[in-house]
Amino acid sequence: MMLLRTGQSSEGLHSATLASVMEHIRLLKSEIVARDEQFQLQATSLNASRLLHEHDLAEQDLKNHKSVFAPIRRLPNDVLLLICLRIPRMPHRQICSGDDRDIIWEDITLHSHRWSHISLIINELVPAFQNSSCHFPLLRSVFLMTFKLTSPHICRLFSSAPLLQEFVFSGTIFMWREVARAVPLSQLVRLLVSVSMHKLDDVSPDIYACMTEVTVLEELCFHVSRREDRIIQPPAESNAQLLPTFVHNNIKKLDLDSGSLSILDQCSIPNLKELTISSGHGKYLSGSEVESADPGVEYLLRFVERSECNVETFVSSLSMPLSTFKSLWTQWSSSLTKLTITVTSVTRVDAVRELTFEDGKPGILPKLQHLILRTLEGISIFQDGSLLQMVSSRLTRPGSFRMLAIETRLTGEHVLSQDIITQMNRLREMRAVGIRAEFRVFLAKDREYLDHFETDGHFAKFLKELEKGVAL
Repeated sequence: MMLLRTGQSSEGLHSATLASVMEHIRLLKSEIVARDEQFQLQATSLNASRLLHEHDLAEQDLKNHKSVFAPIRRLPNDVLLLICLRIPRMPHRQICSGDDRDIIWEDITLHSHRWSHISLIINELVPAFQNSSCHFPLLRSVFLMTFKLTSPHICRLFSSAPLLQEFVFSGTIFMWREVARAVPLSQLVRLLVSVSMHKLDDVSPDIYACMTEVTVLEELCFHVSRREDRIIQPPAESNAQLLPTFVHNNIKKLDLDSGSLSILDQCSIPNLKELTISSGHGKYLSGSEVESADPGVEYLLRFVERSECNVETFVSSLSMPLSTFKSLWTQWSSSLTKLTITVTSVTRVDAVRELTFEDGKPGILPKLQHLILRTLEGISIFQDGSLLQMVSSRLTRPGSFRMLAIETRLTGEHVLSQDIITQMNRLREMRAVGIRAEFRVFLAKDREYLDHFETDGHFAKFLKELEKGVAL
């Protein structure tokens, strides 16, 4: 514990220090032998108790010095701390005698300068922060989750971290604004922010600041979960149009929610390679089958045209016809290889038809290799042969199409017909010609899924459960 507290592991000790430890071990061994002989000679004297105590202290001192060379001391400090914190609070599962996590937290965590990654989940006031050195010369990444302004000292924790390149934050928009003033944003390469806020708030200035202040940024993800206000009022108008336009040449990966797209009207990102439009309500594969117009689409189309970027991966949660993005498909015709779109029972028919190559027609996205369709249709998406026809048509062109995945949730009753089983089997059989088909069914309230096409056993079990009416 002493090495951790001083911020040193045995691997980092100077050779002279190690030599000194070895010499001290040799002297302690000699001292123990001498004290043992002295105790044997005076075992019946009045000094016996004192001599035995001194002998035990010398042995404990020897064990402490030898522990410097124990294999566990070669582990990095952050690994050692993780082991300590993961062990349950049970006497027989303690790392060492007197194991106390409060001591580990206050005496070691906040005073070590050797952390390369720090992960903090804070839901209450932590007075210990005021004693932190706030100096982390080796820190490269941070994960911080907090939904309360628990301590003003949190915000200055990472103000002295010259190597910090990655920052992940989850909390309220108000807490993020406090943190953003203290974190050295200008040196970040990867910034992921997830905030909750009232529907009436405008987040455009916050996203704008992330883009303009972090000039070396390569990946930006800014998600907003908007809470409904008790007093029903129209959402606040975005102030994005009042902000000066700018060009960011380093961002290659951008992820915004659909309610924050107005900021795109103020920027150009010519080197963008991955673009994700996430769900504005924060829930995955939930909502209705009703197609709805989204004003953010116009911002998106103008942004892509202005940026002249050659995007390779595009993910959209907008349930809109594929033709809505026609200008994108034209601009990305020679670059887009991975596409994820959200379809309804209505838009899916047109989307699959447009992605199907026909003789004599050029077709869209000839370089497409991976296609993911997100839908609430469930197994009814396999009721006809359109998916198989689309996949087969792309095998006739030199586009190297490799993967089709269907992502869905199974709710309510599903009628399993022989036609649906046949279409499922035919898609699974496409693996023989190099096409991987996946049927990803997401678990309730989770983003974890099971691929029921993965193996014959998984598929057979899935069909059996459907026939029995088991909820999946």
